Amino acid sequence: MNEQNKAPVRPELYNDLVEDYLHDLRESAVTNMFGASPYLVQCFRMTEDEARACLSFWMRTFKRR
Repeated sequence: MNEQNKAPVRPELYNDLVEDYLHDLRESAVTNMFGASPYLVQCFRMTEDEARACLSFWMRTFKRR
């Protein structure tokens, strides 16, 4: 199975609050979503790696919402 067909693994810190925050951030157009991880770091006190994992999961599952 190639990497694109694998189901993304939900990060431990990813939850409805993070998902709603990312949705609202996208709607606000404050930043391009590729630059959203610092916002997660600041708002949710995540590490940069945790924020990138959550953002990546959100992006990879965006079409499912």
